[in-house]
Amino acid sequence: MPDHAADYNPPHYLAMNRSVAADGMVRMEDCNLKKVGMTMMKYIGVYDDSGISVHGRIVRDGEAAVLTWTGSFVEIFVKATELYIDIEGPYELHENWIAVEIDGELFARQLLPKERTRICLFRNVNPDKVTRVRVIKEVQAMSMDSMHCLRVYGFETDGETAAAADYYTRYGGSADKLKIEFIGDSVTSGEGTYGARPEEEWISMYFGHTRSYPYYVSKALDADYRIVSQSGWGVYSSWDNMVSCNIPDHYEEVCSVLIREKEDSACSECDTDSSDIGAADSGSVCSPTGFGAPFFENYDFEAWKPDFIVCNLGTNDDGAFHNPGFTDPVTGEYHKLRMDSEDGISGSVYNPDDLATVRNAVYEFMKKLRRCNPGAYIIWAFGILGDSLRPAIEGGITDFVEETGDGRAMYLPITNTNGDTVGSRMHPGVKAHLIAADEIMSCIREHM
Repeated sequence: MPDHAADYNPPHYLAMNRSVAADGMVRMEDCNLKKVGMTMMKYIGVYDDSGISVHGRIVRDGEAAVLTWTGSFVEIFVKATELYIDIEGPYELHENWIAVEIDGELFARQLLPKERTRICLFRNVNPDKVTRVRVIKEVQAMSMDSMHCLRVYGFETDGETAAAADYYTRYGGSADKLKIEFIGDSVTSGEGTYGARPEEEWISMYFGHTRSYPYYVSKALDADYRIVSQSGWGVYSSWDNMVSCNIPDHYEEVCSVLIREKEDSACSECDTDSSDIGAADSGSVCSPTGFGAPFFENYDFEAWKPDFIVCNLGTNDDGAFHNPGFTDPVTGEYHKLRMDSEDGISGSVYNPDDLATVRNAVYEFMKKLRRCNPGAYIIWAFGILGDSLRPAIEGGITDFVEETGDGRAMYLPITNTNGDTVGSRMHPGVKAHLIAADEIMSCIREHM
């Protein structure tokens, strides 16, 4: 048992029926109501009340909502003085960070412990008004960490949940929101939005969804949103030429990027190898919750239909042209997107056959996006980290539009990051994300 668990003494306002299990986990015993001082506290499971909702591509595991993708969040409307969340943040390598938003304003950002715990979200709030609270996953789905996820079990409060309509009557807005899906890589995951510019470590604390363009766009348009993004991945290949690390192959499943074969080295912008991530025995899979099947299940596109899809892929495919090739350890097959010239004299000349490969990957992904989302506008927003692959990206979109006559698909150039707008890890900083958000919002508003 961990030393800290044996000595755990919850403060008076969390003095529920608690116990320390043999594995060191601090848990609440079966009890929905407990008197704390003069206050009666109620426990509400995350799936037990219509005043609570979970947003994103999530998996239900018994009583818990399992959040994996960046920007996934749980939301509660409540009339109460106090509110606490019952949450767990398991991981092996990369810890979880969350942000807390109250009535549309950010109030907190913090690292989560691994064990199940209670966190105070607010106290001494006027219980006569409806308060909206969102607890948001700040870190992307970590394909190289077999345990990383958020598990939300419920809330403790001295009040009652409330109707969303009552909240919007006070603050404006509507429960019937525009829906936007964001697809991308490390930029869409908010990598580099926290940390000083010289920082180069690939760690969770430098990811920040609430400083990223998907968050800014969704806030400004009062939109509901979902995100599918992986650092280092592309539309055809990862930055290091691993063709298995592409978003399109995983798009139709709930979150299969989390399940990695041991023979396949962890694909990201970090230096972690699969032999170091606690992967299962050869031929088996590892899972962030101990069960893999739900993450392989087909995602239900009928349950949540986006009005707009914003795709920002291609930066890592560009990186693959400039990095060494990759030999698949299982098949022995060698993969490399090639440059014909990169000598500084004749300039950078991309191999035309490999450019055509990327162009075709874009075209094929456009077909998949349209098949899965027949009514959505599709905006391919590209250029925030350079646009050298614009001919291939825009060409793939043009091929799709010319073949299908699709009038809801388009390419959107995004302003490149510069010395003034860069963040940590040589990634776009907050200024770059705000510029990109403005450009994307303008495009969306033109078609609303």
